[in-house]
Amino acid sequence: MFRSGSREQKRGDKAFAGGHYRDAVKHYLSAYDPKAQRQSKAELAHKLATAYKRLENYNRYLQFEEQASALYAQICTNQSADFLKAAGDTLRMADEDELAARAYRLASHYYASASTEEGEEGLSLVWSAWSIVCKSKATRDASPVPWSEAARTFTRAAEKSKNLETYRKAKAIQCTALCKIYSTPTAANLNEAVANFKKAARFEQFSARARICLLATQTLAASEAEAPKFLRQLTPTLDDIECPSELKERLHIATHMLNKKGGSPHETLKKLYTPLRTLTEATAL
Repeated sequence: MFRSGSREQKRGDKAFAGGHYRDAVKHYLSAYDPKAQRQSKAELAHKLATAYKRLENYNRYLQFEEQASALYAQICTNQSADFLKAAGDTLRMADEDELAARAYRLASHYYASASTEEGEEGLSLVWSAWSIVCKSKATRDASPVPWSEAARTFTRAAEKSKNLETYRKAKAIQCTALCKIYSTPTAANLNEAVANFKKAARFEQFSARARICLLATQTLAASEAEAPKFLRQLTPTLDDIECPSELKERLHIATHMLNKKGGSPHETLKKLYTPLRTLTEATAL
């Protein structure tokens, strides 16, 4: 599909590194080679997807991520699932719900396949749990049942694969927190989610995402007097993840409005409820 190591690909890499994403797309597309090896084709398709993501051309982003994932599935199925799950998260944050659902459904399928192919029991359970998570995210299932099932499956994976214990426990904690947010978002549920995200934030490999989830949930759970404090801490952390510019802008504007004298914290925070829930949903798992 693409000519790995070609002059055009190197030009594309240079353009991408310089932030010239349109030029990167042009060079990557020019690097087409139907005789390239499967992994080379997959890698460059993923580069194209990433460039389109930076341009916020989400239809093309998912199109090329699907191509890359179909190729990677013949090499490493769970890697295909990881790419599509990440695409779903990005698309959900960008309010591209139909595209997000498509990405999550494909990710769920690939994770289920990885589970049946995996010989190590702990990892097999991990991929099974991720399949449950992605299937639920595709439908935006508000029921706590699938999230509880995923949490139990992650916990079983930790028991079966001790070398992965920290990783699985962190994901189980995050999953439990989501159960409480996805079921009725009462003050008690939000406060329990805050407590669980605090635990998850202690696991170094998830600290950035867990901290964002923690601050977003704290903003939702806090009183009008306390919420601005958490929101002001949240907005600088968004640079730690690939957050769509529109969502970042909405949160930055809200922070600015809260800092203005004579503003209405109640009205500003009310408008933030949906984007904060979306941010937490997309980054927590």
